[in-house]
Amino acid sequence: MVRVREDHTGAGEAITTLVAIDLSGSTAPRGLVSGKDFYSTPRISPDGTRMSWLTWRHPDMPWVATEAWVGDILADGTIGDSRLVAGGSDESVFQPEWSPDGDIYFVSDRGSGSWNLYRERNAAIEPVAPMDAELGRSQWQFGMSTYAFESADHLIASFVSDGVWTLVGIDTRSKRSEVIPTESTDMAQVRAAPGRVVFVGGSPTEAPALIDLDLNKGTHRVLRRSFVLREDVRRYISASQSISFLTGEGETSHALYYPPLSPEFTAAADEKAPVLVKSHGGPTSAASSTLSLSTQYWTSRGIGLLDVNYRGSTGYGRPYRLRLERQWGLVDVEDCVAGARWLAENRNADPGG
Repeated sequence: MVRVREDHTGAGEAITTLVAIDLSGSTAPRGLVSGKDFYSTPRISPDGTRMSWLTWRHPDMPWVATEAWVGDILADGTIGDSRLVAGGSDESVFQPEWSPDGDIYFVSDRGSGSWNLYRERNAAIEPVAPMDAELGRSQWQFGMSTYAFESADHLIASFVSDGVWTLVGIDTRSKRSEVIPTESTDMAQVRAAPGRVVFVGGSPTEAPALIDLDLNKGTHRVLRRSFVLREDVRRYISASQSISFLTGEGETSHALYYPPLSPEFTAAADEKAPVLVKSHGGPTSAASSTLSLSTQYWTSRGIGLLDVNYRGSTGYGRPYRLRLERQWGLVDVEDCVAGARWLAENRNADPGG
């Protein structure tokens, strides 16, 4: 087993190392790769002869600059002949994975600036089903996955466009993709096996759930839900609307808007709706369209909610993602103000509310 180890015993910063762990417990963890500030995503090739991993250094974050490396697993279990596959100071690489036939795949924002899927084949990097959308996420934690191999020549991937996630099947030979219908508009932790895919999915009317999708029948099972709404409560749910608007600097920003909704009450024709403006955390993250009871609390009481994907959010390409750099608390706040003003002009929002 290969894991990331952080050693906090020294006087300075923690030392991060990729280590091999003997599952029998008879020997101590053995260091494999070290020398960089951060490591993640170690993966062993199907034939057990190579290992891939991600690494990056201070002060970079993994959504700014990462490197994907591959090394040979030597006879004594150590790593040798390591080489850089992709990444650098102007490229963010996400989720390297080995295909069943031994090619290394990864998500990168090289070229177009959108996190797209690539692979190394015959010592060359080539795109796999390029699209004007993003397959990556900001790596705040280990084990994130937006794609997985269902078979030797077919993988399942999820991508986001305008704040909405979609599931697709990709033929790795022809590089053609086909949308797989689901009810989810946000999905994460994609895992696959022959004929099936499992992921965490949600929608504006459904809470996050662990979903098992049968690819042959097109049917799905919900394995576990985070919570279940009573049927009589569903009529109170306000669905999100993806909107875009210009900022004070003439750039485009994005948001999800939830208009007030109650089946029992109707506002006067000339009454404007108060709106609560929300700024997601991170700061490099993104607003989710998945059902949120805290959002519905406000909309069911006559108050709209604007969940802003300000410049600096993920899901809109590298330039947008990096726009907040050294502008924290300025650009994001400006976008929240611009979004509120746009609602006042276009969605009957109360500018004084």
